[in-house]
Amino acid sequence: MIVKRVKPCETCKKRRRKCDHPPGQDSCLRCARLALICTYDTTNTKTTQSDTSSSSSFSPTASSTLEADLAEMVEVDGNKELQHLISYVHTLEREMQQLETKLDYERQLNSSTQHALTTKDAMACLTIPKNWNFTITNGHLRLETGIHTLSDLLQYRQTTHPIRYLTPFNNKAPLQFRLEQGSLLTKTVDLLTKHGLLSDSKPSSKAWTPATCLHLPPDLLVDTLVQQYFRCYNSPLPLVHEPTFMAHYNPDDTHHDVLTLAICCFMSVSYCCHLPFTAYQKRTYGEYFYMACRAQLDDLLIDNPSPHSQLNALMAIHFLFKFMTLTLRIKDIRRLATVGFLASIELNKLTFGPVETELVKRHTIMAAILFALTEFICAQRMDDIMPSPQVQFQVLPGESAKAAAMLGLYKYLFGLALHHDCIVMVQELRRVTIGQVGQVSLEAMIRFDKLCLDWWASLPEQWKYCDDPYGGSARRAIDHCDNDVALIAHSFLLTVTLGVHSTLMNPENLNNQTSHSIQGKAMLMTLNCCDLLLVVADRLRSITTQCGFYCECLLRVFDALRSLLVHARNAKNSRTAAMVVGHITRCLTELDASVVSELGDRPLSPMSSLAYTDFPLPGNALMFDIINASIKSIGMDIPLS
Repeated sequence: MIVKRVKPCETCKKRRRKCDHPPGQDSCLRCARLALICTYDTTNTKTTQSDTSSSSSFSPTASSTLEADLAEMVEVDGNKELQHLISYVHTLEREMQQLETKLDYERQLNSSTQHALTTKDAMACLTIPKNWNFTITNGHLRLETGIHTLSDLLQYRQTTHPIRYLTPFNNKAPLQFRLEQGSLLTKTVDLLTKHGLLSDSKPSSKAWTPATCLHLPPDLLVDTLVQQYFRCYNSPLPLVHEPTFMAHYNPDDTHHDVLTLAICCFMSVSYCCHLPFTAYQKRTYGEYFYMACRAQLDDLLIDNPSPHSQLNALMAIHFLFKFMTLTLRIKDIRRLATVGFLASIELNKLTFGPVETELVKRHTIMAAILFALTEFICAQRMDDIMPSPQVQFQVLPGESAKAAAMLGLYKYLFGLALHHDCIVMVQELRRVTIGQVGQVSLEAMIRFDKLCLDWWASLPEQWKYCDDPYGGSARRAIDHCDNDVALIAHSFLLTVTLGVHSTLMNPENLNNQTSHSIQGKAMLMTLNCCDLLLVVADRLRSITTQCGFYCECLLRVFDALRSLLVHARNAKNSRTAAMVVGHITRCLTELDASVVSELGDRPLSPMSSLAYTDFPLPGNALMFDIINASIKSIGMDIPLS
């Protein structure tokens, strides 16, 4: 079929994109949206116009010229061109596979030959005994004997393999841990897998249709959402430089940039107490800003490779995760987490001004955290994808005193989270969290506990309001503390400790005294951390008007208490069980007030993936379903509000 082609502009032609040029406008839609200069090649147009106006008679010369012009106006068959390109790509892939096979064969051939020669020489040298001299420096072994040859290196490696360092626990095998009942994370992953929400072949969720009309159009709420974001969220987590953002922000402009739309999307579904939206309003406003932001975001990532635009795209991606999580857009979460992680790597290779350089550093860390978390949930990837442990933040001009204090605190928080002793514990216990068997040595447990106490002792005096963060004096100190940064530091330490000890309550073998002692201490630490976390959360809510992350804290405490209740009942410890039941009831009441009440008609467990889409915020419906099933398994019910 012959189709008359609409001649594209130079920009769309160069990028091989469809050119939409409405009649009567000087610029195509894509160039207008990206603020590019829209130009056309007018050489062929002038020739066609002169040939048309020259004569109405069709001489052989004029006929041939007209045929040539018509040939230029005939569009090439796109399907045939595409098939040709696909065939060419397949040919290149086959050639690459053949080349890789050939290289692998040659590499294996060379490796086997070298290995045979090296092994023969090494075995001949290993028969000669060698004495190794060590000294202990700051608790670490230092080799004083020199290594001068390959045989020395091989012999040293074979000698030191079973004795890596001196330790009184060297002969103790690591203890194994396994959850008797699944955690909230395991149940969530199981449900998402069961309903195919983690599968790439699962079709996208149906479009959201609001049940009621909105009182205000979304565009009239933009300024309110932006201002509320900077009042409640940016100071505790300064991801946007407010002076730079406000210098380009125009509340009266109807064409908002991608970062403004992303912030509005985040605020629409946030738990901000200053925005009294219903669940339906949250979803409707969030959906509007999400779709508008994604349209610009895709264009920025493909059509605008400027460093400033790529930084804005990365910042916008991080603000969309809240909405995608609450609407169970799992495929979009994983896709954008990967795009953001790769974009952060490329941005670190570029040169920016002081403000942009600091923003790139902050969002690089955020991208690594989100990518690691997404890969852990979707693909059970255990290793952390984190930046260097030496995390240093710079306070930018115009940032508030609260933001400066939080940036100083983050240095200490990452110092604990990225410490070797903490990583060893957390990465191994992640296996337990998803239902696998984790192995932890007694030495690793002792080193972790010592690390936490040393970290607390290293904090500045204005944040360290008690000597023992787990002792009885901590509760009294919390009630008299007016420094929210100090409370956040304490809550972070309690959360890390709770995550470790709530897992150590589950040794696989209880036939020895060591396992019983570890379980008993872990139960006491879990109960103590849960109690202190609730006290810290209450104090934070009473001394600050900024919206925090109370819901996430309640979920973490509830998950640990549920597991603790099972162990307390098995140990016939009625006093501990009664305390745990009281804490669980409180957590459920708070969750019911902040999250579950937004569901309207509560779901009946278990549900199907299609049923979740009937709720305005499917993520909350899924969480209620999991909590409901969890408490029924321990013989309790959600208290009715």
